[in-house]
Amino acid sequence: MGPLPEEWEVVRLGEVVEVKGGKRLPKGQKFSERPTKYPYIRVVNFRNFSITTDNLKYLTEDQHRLLQRYHIKKSDVYISIAGTIGIVGRIPDELDGAHLTENAARIVILSQSLDQNFLIFFLASPMGQMYIRSQTTKTSQPKLALSRIKTLPILLPPIPEQKAIAYILRAVQEAKEKTEEVIKALKELKKSLMKHLFTYGPVPLGEVDKVKLKETEVGDIPEHWEVVRFEDAILKKRIKTSKVKQQNYLPVGRFPIVDQGQNLIAGYWNNEDDVYYGPLPVIVFGDHTRIFKYVDFPFVRGADGTKILIPNTEKYFPLFLYYALLNLKIPSRGYNRHYRILREQVLVLPPLHEQKRIAEILKAVDDKIEAERRRAEALEKVFKALLNDLMTAKRRIPKELVGKLAHNMEGLV
Repeated sequence: MGPLPEEWEVVRLGEVVEVKGGKRLPKGQKFSERPTKYPYIRVVNFRNFSITTDNLKYLTEDQHRLLQRYHIKKSDVYISIAGTIGIVGRIPDELDGAHLTENAARIVILSQSLDQNFLIFFLASPMGQMYIRSQTTKTSQPKLALSRIKTLPILLPPIPEQKAIAYILRAVQEAKEKTEEVIKALKELKKSLMKHLFTYGPVPLGEVDKVKLKETEVGDIPEHWEVVRFEDAILKKRIKTSKVKQQNYLPVGRFPIVDQGQNLIAGYWNNEDDVYYGPLPVIVFGDHTRIFKYVDFPFVRGADGTKILIPNTEKYFPLFLYYALLNLKIPSRGYNRHYRILREQVLVLPPLHEQKRIAEILKAVDDKIEAERRRAEALEKVFKALLNDLMTAKRRIPKELVGKLAHNMEGLV
């Protein structure tokens, strides 16, 4: 483990905890068809540090009596031991006493020299995960035996320092979670704004009754708006550009690559001859993924399925066209081509000054989402760095802060 502070101990996990397995339902039995008082937590519900209740299963009264020895308490630590190995955390208060799948184990802390939150963070750290992987049986489905969990080495700083470390990590983690909640709320706001703006135009909520609407094939829209075919919204220019295969993308480079994937920039490229220098801005459409991207900078075109759409600026403000395309409902055909479906679509066409106002409103929300996304990304990097450094004593908490942070941690539990 390398050099460690004198006051830190190294013990086997089995010296300070008891490890107990979960239990599956008897063969042929099915979960309750409705929620009951007896939730059953499976690995699909596990996240590092938390549990998701999406698709949570429940036991009947009889099943509960049969499996009641295999429940998990909020004071325990769960760990996945089959399939995806090493997901760790504690259950929320409302699931205290829930039953646990056979593909997971609960770690019951027996010693006062080990803090629950510190144990979770240690097992989730690069060092902890390395030890877990080293004890995993590599079969068709990777497995981690209960007996192997007990042999895992763990670092034990003095308990106040454990609590202080856990407090710092939890504070950064909660800041990231709150930022993700803000992002989620902003995306919901954008969805509501899109519905309002593409129905009534850029008017306040209190004035929608003043907007005269008409029925069209895309739904109700302001009476003075038009509806046009998709092909009238873009220019029929054929601009030849090189395509860079995904396996050749560079992690850093002179020019960004834009493809049909989720991220705006998928990688980088250095050959200037391959850069798209045609009209800008353009809208990139993922022929397979149905993803639209607004691109207003020189870029290199990514792999197959990346289509470049050049807005017809006589009719459309380019940024508004991008949002109008986002507002389309293009049915999925799996990993097949979708451009033919896109060509059959029709789009709303407001006056240009209304287009600009709508685009400004939606871009303001998008800019805020992007700022929060970058904040979440930065917090994730900070968390990972601290998780590694604090757990290996590469970074120490000043002694004068340990007691205060430990006390703060006790107030959170």
